[in-house]
Amino acid sequence: MKSKHLVIAIVAVWSAFGMANSAFSAQGAIEEIIVTAERRAESLQSVPVAITAFTGEEMDAQGIVDIKGITERTPGFTMGVFNPGQPQFYIRGIGSNEDGAGGDQSVIVFVDEVYIGRSAGSDFDLFDLERVEVLRGPQGTLFGKNVIGGAVSLITKKPTEETVMKFEGTVGSLDETTVRGLVSGEIAENVYGKVSFSSRRRDGYLDSRIDEFPAFFPDTSVDDQHDINTDTIRAALRLTPSDRLEINLTANYSTMDRAGPTYLAIGPGGVPFLQSISLDPNYGDDIHENFVEDPGSSETDIVGFTARFDYELTDNIQFTYLTSFRNVDSKQLWALTSPNLAELYMSNGINSGGPVPLSIFGNNDYTDESDTFTHEFRFTGGNDKLFWIAGLYYMTEETDRFETANIGLISDIIIPGVRLTLPGQIPGIIPGDDQGNETTSYSIFGQFTYNITDSLAVTLGGRQSYDEKDITRVGTPSVL
Repeated sequence: MKSKHLVIAIVAVWSAFGMANSAFSAQGAIEEIIVTAERRAESLQSVPVAITAFTGEEMDAQGIVDIKGITERTPGFTMGVFNPGQPQFYIRGIGSNEDGAGGDQSVIVFVDEVYIGRSAGSDFDLFDLERVEVLRGPQGTLFGKNVIGGAVSLITKKPTEETVMKFEGTVGSLDETTVRGLVSGEIAENVYGKVSFSSRRRDGYLDSRIDEFPAFFPDTSVDDQHDINTDTIRAALRLTPSDRLEINLTANYSTMDRAGPTYLAIGPGGVPFLQSISLDPNYGDDIHENFVEDPGSSETDIVGFTARFDYELTDNIQFTYLTSFRNVDSKQLWALTSPNLAELYMSNGINSGGPVPLSIFGNNDYTDESDTFTHEFRFTGGNDKLFWIAGLYYMTEETDRFETANIGLISDIIIPGVRLTLPGQIPGIIPGDDQGNETTSYSIFGQFTYNITDSLAVTLGGRQSYDEKDITRVGTPSVL
């Protein structure tokens, strides 16, 4: 699949319009925040983009530890989660819930201007950040690929020249503990380094009630579900071999381990959709309870490397080369329901409170791994009247995804009173959906801003892009 896109935008703006942008400190007072929404340092109040920005200090003061916390404080920015570790972002109602190997998101997360395309790769702890910028609306000219709904730009703090050591710990409900720390400072002449880490633990808030039915689950014990276990470490080097050259190198690793997705099927007013527990007619009113024998698991590992070179060609022209590699490996084991639960449903009934003639069981699992390489060459320049930016972008991404959906059946319809179990899996064959995708994307872009007066500017920008996807998909059906 191939596609070409040409985007051209002309905008005339008054800087006063930027006052609609959000910039609130932890104390509620408006303060000046410098952002790079247009790939240059500007005051938030003068950027002609609908943007909400948070400094790292504000995030610490408000207890924001992940992007979900950002969505709760940003107008028009929402987040859904179908599978743990795979967030779905929406800005002004525009987003995507596509998780296939060839799918693309409509709201893109960037870390230090590096494109994070896969949904599984955008769920990680936020710490040691300079700021977060949420840009609402299409940002295709400068941010490029698929930024239709908007962009979430995370900017990490660079290594400091002075020696800094910081360690902190917090505790909360559900036995939540968070430990964070960093060490930063000069390693050698014109070489500065930093190592920072974050570790977070929290018990789950969903309780399984299967212990009320020991006859069906004699040897089963289920811990609280929807727990949090995350660890992240980031190492950075900043080199300034000359007054005109700055090199920034970053490596990071994140791991997340939690229970798999669990669902409670209820209808309007808390009426259970599947009233499998006739002993409790009010089952379904408490969203923190369910019937799960196997909570499954959800694991995501992220490895990333970034190198950035900034060189001042002249006093007014700067060259930037940014390259990155990112590997995201995500696994999920999800038991929809088990044979024991299916037997319980048959014995206690669905809705009517009486026995039913059949019940289903099965699992839905997946593995999703992607490797992404990006390269960007960029020139920027200007003076008090004119600012311009031009560049080239290149990306390759390889994704492998395998998903199984195995449904079985327990019934006594064929022989009344005799339970027959029909497994969904053919012996020796795993039912599933095997997907692969190789994406190649490159583009050329440019933008020019001319200040007619101190309060009026005209911006002209365009981007020509080319995308090619090579997708393979092989499905193996289950018996049922």
